[in-house]
Amino acid sequence: MRRTLTRQMRDLQAERYGDIEKQLRRWYLEDGKTLDEIGALLGKRRSTVMRWMERLNIPRRTARWQLPEQTAPEETAAVA
Repeated sequence: MRRTLTRQMRDLQAERYGDIEKQLRRWYLEDGKTLDEIGALLGKRRSTVMRWMERLNIPRRTARWQLPEQTAPEETAAVA
């Protein structure tokens, strides 16, 4: 599937978020936000966010998905 932005996606990109694909990836894969949460941030429905993610080839999380573990600085210091 060709990765093209819809007019709505281009508008959001120009108005607020810069690269909308990077922002969606960050919110969904790195921050662990749900489609509903992302939709609320963008003022869009969950189904719209899901369609955009499919269009941009952003993988869906599985039921086993977990946020990447962040090592706290004090834990790193204690190990060393």
